Amino acid sequence: MLKLNFGSLEQDIKEKMKVSLKGEKMMLVPYMKEHVSRYHVWIQDQIIVIEPLTLDQEYEMQLSWVQDPLALLCWTENWG
Repeated sequence: MLKLNFGSLEQDIKEKMKVSLKGEKMMLVPYMKEHVSRYHVWIQDQIIVIEPLTLDQEYEMQLSWVQDPLALLCWTENWG
């Protein structure tokens, strides 16, 4: 279980980056900087109502989610 101490942002971020959930065909992992460019390409192909973000804005958003002690955003990794 993930426990955040709300005392140290740096420690909370490190703890959040350790979280992953693995199933038979998919794994949820923390949404990290390495995922941003792949997400950006994928979201461009989706039908969305809002104006798409630039790649730089996506990197800023990812960083804000990582630094938010109450946010836990995951990325799916599929296989099989």
